[in-house]
Amino acid sequence: MGKRIPQFAAFIAKAQPFAKPILETMRERVHELAPDVEEAMKWSMPSFMYGAKILAGMAAFKEHASF
Repeated sequence: MGKRIPQFAAFIAKAQPFAKPILETMRERVHELAPDVEEAMKWSMPSFMYGAKILAGMAAFKEHASF
């Protein structure tokens, strides 16, 4: 399984209540579909790394979340 980091969980914990389940679901889905993916914080946002490249990123804002 890919590498998970505590900063990722901390980011999700600080998100708005509506965004938490969205971000948690996306995190689990990415790890399920790409087991070798590693988590990293890029520009203070959670990102998924595959090899040395960014595969995807997530963000949470006041009224929306993005992937």
